[in-house]
Amino acid sequence: MRPSWQKVERARADLGLSQRKLAARIGVTQGHLSKILRGQIPDKHNILGKAMAVIAAPMQADGATDQLLESVRALALQSQEFRQFLYLAMQLASQAPTDAK
Repeated sequence: MRPSWQKVERARADLGLSQRKLAARIGVTQGHLSKILRGQIPDKHNILGKAMAVIAAPMQADGATDQLLESVRALALQSQEFRQFLYLAMQLASQAPTDAK
């Protein structure tokens, strides 16, 4: 059974993933994905299924990430110095060039 466009859009929004990024990950243009989601063209190649696979992939591999985030949260609750470190690290990360190699 193919996923509904509502399910794809909800999952995409929950992850904070733009249509453009999702489309790039499944190998179509944002416009093509948008037309499928709006029902303007048929989903002949199971694009919605591919979209859900891309969306679900990070969720399936998130066990370690969840553990890491929980550890970071626990440390942040216990230590003002760690909270300050995280704040500074996030500021630096937001200022870093995104295309650095």
